[in-house]
Formats: sequence, structure tokens, C-alpha cells
Amino acid sequence: MWWDITKALLNFAYKKQIAKQEQKERLAKVYERIAKLLLETAEELKMDVYPMGKCAAMEILANELVSCLEGSVEEDKLSDVGNMLHSCSKLEREYATRKSNDTIETLIKTAGQFEALSIIYSI
Repeated sequence: MWWDITKALLNFAYKKQIAKQEQKERLAKVYERIAKLLLETAEELKMDVYPMGKCAAMEILANELVSCLEGSVEEDKLSDVGNMLHSCSKLEREYATRKSNDTIETLIKTAGQFEALSIIYSI
């Protein structure tokens, strides 16, 4: 599901639907923070540490991201992305699959995609 989220967000970015500079800066910061949160979660899972508080942080960032995109993206597409983000925000449940390389690799790859989004909006 992470791929679907980042694919939709990249599509928004490439269509350059975001016009205001302050909105771009805000998006860049949110994307950067999501990338950092995903990397932190992956590192904690590697160390067999429960990612305490990551769900709440991701939920807040998901809400902030949707808020940033309101008015710039079609409402139905934004709703779909928002629903996917909220579904994936339960990062603490990944603790159950922490021994799977797929879980950690997916989080790291997704973090890279969010970092790329951050760069797109910061230039």
C-alpha cells in the first residue's frame, strides 16, 4: 500500500498542482518528517525495539499532509490518499513482522520516496 500512496503523491507533484511557495515548503517539511519517521521505525524494528508512539506521530503527519494538499488536489483523489495514509499509519503493528526483511526494506524504500518528494517540493 505504501507504493500506492507514494505513487499518487508523486503524480500530484509531477502535475505541479501545488502553486503557492509556502504550501510547497510546508509539504517539503511534512514529507521530510515522514521519511525520518519511517527510517526511525525501521531502525527500531532492526534492533527489536517496539516503535512506541510512531502510530500517533504518523497519524498527525498524515492529517497534516492531507491538510497541506487540500484545495490543490481533486477531493476524491485526496480522500483516497488520505484513507491509505491513515491505514498505513499504524506503524507499531509492524513490530509483529520485524523479523521480516520485507517489512524493514519496505519502510526504508518508502522513506526514500518521501525524501524524494521532499526534494521535489524544496527546489
